[in-house]
Formats: sequence, C-alpha cells, structure tokens
Amino acid sequence: MVCGRAFPEGQGIILSRGEVYLSFHSSRCAAKFLRRLIMDSVDYECIEKQANLLVKEFEELLEKKAITKKI
Repeated sequence: MVCGRAFPEGQGIILSRGEVYLSFHSSRCAAKFLRRLIMDSVDYECIEKQANLLVKEFEELLEKKAITKKI
C-alpha cells in the first residue's frame, strides 16, 4: 500500500475494520502511513482522544511489567 511491494500471505501487517482494509509490507511502511494519517487529519480531536486512552493503557501495562520484573 505505501511502498507498493507485494508480500507473501502470512507476512506483512494487515489491519481490517469495517470497510477499511490496510495492508503494509513492513513496520516501516505502517509507521509512515500512521505518521501521515495523524499529521494530515483535519479532525484531530477524534484521534487525540483515542491516542490518549491508548497511551494510558500502555503506560499501565509497562508499570505492571516493571513491578513483576523487580520481584
């Protein structure tokens, strides 16, 4: 999708939700797409709310992981 490279089934990154189907050759292509999606979005408030929720969730997971490693 981003670089135009074909990849064998079972490789790459594929995201599908409703009518949206995104396929990426590599994590680098996915990151490039995500960067443009966020930076070019006209209605950033919609993305900002979900991004903040995900940041909190991942921070909590990292804290739990750090606590378990100390024991």
